[in-house]
Amino acid sequence: MSLYGEWKTITLVQATDDDLTPACDLGNSWEYMQLVIPAITASTIGLLVARKSAETYQTLGDSSNVIASSSGGFSTTLQLGGFQFIKIKTSAGQAADRTFYARGYRM
Repeated sequence: MSLYGEWKTITLVQATDDDLTPACDLGNSWEYMQLVIPAITASTIGLLVARKSAETYQTLGDSSNVIASSSGGFSTTLQLGGFQFIKIKTSAGQAADRTFYARGYRM
C-alpha cells in the first residue's frame, strides 16, 4: 500500500534567486517524490537536500539524478532517499517566477 504526502507549492522567485527555489518541507521523510515542472527557461533541473531545514543543502546524488535539459511542462518521479527538506536548482537563470509542485510518497 502506497502512502502519499500533501502537494507542496515551491515557487522560484526570479527577483530573489533566478536559479534556486527556497527550501520546501515535504512534511515527512520520503523515499520518492513526484514533481510537476512548469514551463521554464531551458535548463537541467536538480535537487538539493538536507536532513533538517537549517542545515547546509547538498546536491542529491550524481548526474543520474539530474532531469535532462528541457523547457519543462511535464511531471516526473524522483528517488528522494528519505529526505524531507528540498530545494530545486536549475542550471540556467529563469526569466520569470516559476511554480513547481511536489509531494513525497513511499511504497
